Amino acid sequence: MQLRKLLNPTDGPSIKTLIPILIPILRNTIFLRRYRADVSNYTAVDGLAIFDITAIAFCAFYLYQNKHQVPWKRLWHGTIKCWFAYYLFAFITIFWRIQGSSALYIIYRAGSMLILSAYIFFIFMKFRTPRSAFKGLLSYSLALTLFMFLGHVRLGSLHTNSYSITAAVLACLSLSAYRSNLFSINEMSPFIYSGLFFLLIGTSSASNISFACAVLFIYSFKNNHFRSSVFFPSLLLLAATYYSGKRIIFRIFFPGKSEASVLSLHGRVYLWTGYIQIWLQRPFRGWGFAVGERAGKNFGLVYALSAHNGYLSILINTGLIGLTFWLVLFKRLVKSLMLQIIFDSPYAIAITSAFIVIAINNNSIPIFGSKWGPLSTLVFCLLTFWNLWCENAPKGFYQLNNEQPS
Repeated sequence: MQLRKLLNPTDGPSIKTLIPILIPILRNTIFLRRYRADVSNYTAVDGLAIFDITAIAFCAFYLYQNKHQVPWKRLWHGTIKCWFAYYLFAFITIFWRIQGSSALYIIYRAGSMLILSAYIFFIFMKFRTPRSAFKGLLSYSLALTLFMFLGHVRLGSLHTNSYSITAAVLACLSLSAYRSNLFSINEMSPFIYSGLFFLLIGTSSASNISFACAVLFIYSFKNNHFRSSVFFPSLLLLAATYYSGKRIIFRIFFPGKSEASVLSLHGRVYLWTGYIQIWLQRPFRGWGFAVGERAGKNFGLVYALSAHNGYLSILINTGLIGLTFWLVLFKRLVKSLMLQIIFDSPYAIAITSAFIVIAINNNSIPIFGSKWGPLSTLVFCLLTFWNLWCENAPKGFYQLNNEQPS
């Protein structure tokens, strides 16, 4: 009976529909490849990509088979529209990509984002209520954290700014859901404690700082009403605590790191300086989606898989033209988040706190705007939940047992 319920639940997607998206997730987390010394084919589509391509092809075929059920118009609506528009624009960059890079690699990466994003959107449409969709969002965040943790254990290192990001998002979402009375403490405590546990063992400075900022934001609201009497005294208390116990605070937020390494951002300042110079050589159109940031060696820099900064990745790959798509997305998202906070949405504080964590961490690791990856799926899941259940809801709309969105 339990197995039948998992395979065909009445309030969400079945396990069968999740398998195609789990294959590339598992390949990019638990079965993540080690860094290769040979980087001559830095934009080649190698043999292991066949697992991703097979899963993506299946998702595309499934979407085609169910084309009449897919809400195509909703994919071109609200903040989601900017997401898809950017990755459609990414295809065009094959015409001015950096010399020596592969057009096939750009098509593969941009196509992955478009197809898998559409598939994730279709999966979320199968949730019947915002409550079940939010619970699915929490479950996915936890699963993603566990997968990435196991991948890092396999590679022999627990320090990371990958699973610590999803852990911080998980903790913020579940803590906000409890404070908004969406779920009881018994329902949320496994998610809260799991998020905090993986956040602590990840020892990521960016994740620690972003989580602290998000928690300050969460507790500055009560019933969606901003409490300046909490926010500003908390800032003063944090500043006083920092100056009076600087060494202790430093160890909490930057565990195992020296002051020199923090000031240089672990060598990222040197890398960013070089990548900014690369971007300035072609500021408007960039050097090609997903290939520009991997071509540092062509410009005399050390080879890197990314620019280690999501905003810089957007500029290098797609230039100011590409950045425009994201600026429009940010503007619409912030506007709708603020409006729904005013409209007393029980989900607004939770989703906003998650985006605070992501926006801050995107300064140290590309989470959105770069190639497809496990972290980018989390961002799109958050956007999809917001688009389907909250973004355009009028004041007084929110009930815990809403019907399927139209």
